Amino acid sequence: MDQLLTPEFWKVQIEVATSALWIVTPLLLIAVMIGWKSKSIIDKRKIRGLRAEINAREQRLQQAHDKQELVASQVKILRDAVMQEYAKLKKAKKMSLEEEATELVCVAYNANRAARSSLSTLSIANNALGATLAPTGETDTRAPLLLNIAEEFE
Repeated sequence: MDQLLTPEFWKVQIEVATSALWIVTPLLLIAVMIGWKSKSIIDKRKIRGLRAEINAREQRLQQAHDKQELVASQVKILRDAVMQEYAKLKKAKKMSLEEEATELVCVAYNANRAARSSLSTLSIANNALGATLAPTGETDTRAPLLLNIAEEFE
């Protein structure tokens, strides 16, 4: 073991290596080829793993888009129903003459107001989700965003 640390040992080894270049050169080329091939295999595995990760993320993003579109369509249906009820209540409030009927209309009108407020909050949250899912700097055309409808009802 002490022999490996002596300068004389290394001088002899270098002389042997330089005198037999026809042996050392092919061995070095083989070592380079083995290293290159192993690096290539490792890189291919990394690329395969990254592609699988990208595919999984794209699938999750597509599922999020689908869910957001479903929410957008449900918000639209709910919005239309609330607006119809709002119009009916407004008409009933003007037409009600009896005191008891007026109280019932007022209670329904207040419940409708709470529904409109919830619908507005849901619409804003849906807009934020759609903006988050959209690629940076682009408008996502797959999931139409609803407007803030709070002003529309008042």
